[in-house]
Amino acid sequence: MVFDKVYKNLINVLFPELCCVCKMSLKHLEDLICLDCRLDLALIKANVVHFSIVGDYFYGRVDFKYAFTMFSFHKKGKNQQLIHSLKYRNKPNLGIILGNWFINNTNIFEALKTIDLVVGVPIHKKRLRARGYNQIASFGKTIANNLNVPFTDSLLKKEFNSSSQTSKSRFDRWHDVKNLFSLNNTLPDGCYHLLLVDDVITTGATIEACANTILKKYNVSLSIACIAVVT
Repeated sequence: MVFDKVYKNLINVLFPELCCVCKMSLKHLEDLICLDCRLDLALIKANVVHFSIVGDYFYGRVDFKYAFTMFSFHKKGKNQQLIHSLKYRNKPNLGIILGNWFINNTNIFEALKTIDLVVGVPIHKKRLRARGYNQIASFGKTIANNLNVPFTDSLLKKEFNSSSQTSKSRFDRWHDVKNLFSLNNTLPDGCYHLLLVDDVITTGATIEACANTILKKYNVSLSIACIAVVT
């Protein structure tokens, strides 16, 4: 027992765990994100979470009941480092932290009490094998657990492994994803209000395609929760 503690302390000295945002060494009891970055990100979250910042993306395109984001996404900002750690640096547990931050907002929790199912935007099976996880799953599962409803990222299927959307125009992104998703499973009985969750909304094309795929078959209400949105 004592040896294990000494060994762990030695490993931490030689190979310190770094904050996934600022890359500084984590202190005792800090987990994935240092206290300074947690405070900065929490302030961003408190200032940005509201209905319209995401809803404006879909005005006249898809009728969402509620549309929430946690952060406004800025390149080279702390929230970009956070998203990249979740998505590319094998830090799926970040989604648990973010999911709890998100649902602990009283206004959001009250608004989403009518949710019956949380639906994660799927990634292609080849990317899932390469990455080992769907980066949005832990975020969505945490929200679902807090709402006491099921989570799935297999209701929809991504038909092909699309290339990065970051350098494409709004039209090209919409054109690339409009037929990208299909229904992979049957919607469970008693699900009338679904929450779609994703990491970053850039133009809204991916969420719009997912929503339209669901609405083609099912007469349900849809809401959105994303970690960040490009503004």
